[in-house]
Amino acid sequence: MKAFEQELKSVIKLLSNRDIQNFSEKHLQTLVLTLLNISDFYFIKSENEVNKHYPDIMLLQRSPFEVNYQYLFELKFCKKKDKDWAQKKQQGIEQIKVYLALDDIQALANLKSYLILSNGDELEMIAV
Repeated sequence: MKAFEQELKSVIKLLSNRDIQNFSEKHLQTLVLTLLNISDFYFIKSENEVNKHYPDIMLLQRSPFEVNYQYLFELKFCKKKDKDWAQKKQQGIEQIKVYLALDDIQALANLKSYLILSNGDELEMIAV
């Protein structure tokens, strides 16, 4: 995950101030999905319904490949002017905890979950 985080941070740094003027969580999600799509080892699920909840991104094992982990990502975007980084971080962590309590999510073997928080300039990836 460290290599993925570093790659995502390097892509975020390429964005100019004009690129992030109207940046939102959906833009962040598109960047993350684009980077994740280079792997054939996983089924990538974006906003997939799980017991009436919608985790932002899930990477699920894809047969015939064997992977060590499956992943759940929750994304949060914090507008710079709002300066609510800590609040968005807490919201994301709480959302992940709700997902992790769902039976269908608990049934996934070797699941790791992460919050990806960004404001268009900075990016933090937190294991939950």
